[in-house]
Amino acid sequence: METYFHKLSPEGGTRQKLIQDLRSLATDMEVLLKASAGNIAGQSKAELLVLLEKLKIASHRIEEETVAGAKAVDRVIRRNPYPTMGIALLGGVILGVLIRGRD
Repeated sequence: METYFHKLSPEGGTRQKLIQDLRSLATDMEVLLKASAGNIAGQSKAELLVLLEKLKIASHRIEEETVAGAKAVDRVIRRNPYPTMGIALLGGVILGVLIRGRD
């Protein structure tokens, strides 16, 4: 399987950072729950564990959607390189006109 979208942005992608932060948060919450198991009521602990599991599922879903979206964009660009460049050029011109108009 080929991957063409190795780095989507110079900083590595904000969605990737979000996914890493969500996973780190989930791990930290799990450690905290285990450390304070005696201080938390049974029902509260169960609710927190359910929320933790939902957070893990959400982070996996975000990652899958990001990869699927990047692959779809990559396919469109590879199938239609010239129209894509034209759209990008037009967008740049419009953005330039808007920015210049503010001065």
